[in-house]
Amino acid sequence: MNIYLDIDGTIITKDLKPANGLDDFLKYITQNHQVYWLTTHCYGDVEPVINFLKPIISKNAYEHALKIKPTLWPSEKIDAIDQSEPFLWFDDYVMQNQINALRQNGLLENWIKIDLVANPNILIELVGDFPIPINDVK
Repeated sequence: MNIYLDIDGTIITKDLKPANGLDDFLKYITQNHQVYWLTTHCYGDVEPVINFLKPIISKNAYEHALKIKPTLWPSEKIDAIDQSEPFLWFDDYVMQNQINALRQNGLLENWIKIDLVANPNILIELVGDFPIPINDVK
């Protein structure tokens, strides 16, 4: 399965701290899935992502982050997602037109909304829930 991963508000808090459970989360997804950065920090190149994350995350999380591949999209994040393959998209905020596109394609359940404010332990819970039970993940 392909995993698409945002950074701000998803794996890093708004005050630039690593989310609880980040090390185990990155370890699990990079060892078991193809993982792609889907963030404004990455536009076809992982170097800006790595440079941003290095002073924030642990050495262990950093080693796993190095395994994540870049994405490139023309105008919207959703354009970088290969919807012909099974995928999950971890992001704190998805624009309404992208939600509508996912819904139209029967893929809205593939977006896993991360809210680190409401649930600071969500990444810990997700690792415990893998594989995430989603009806017909496409």
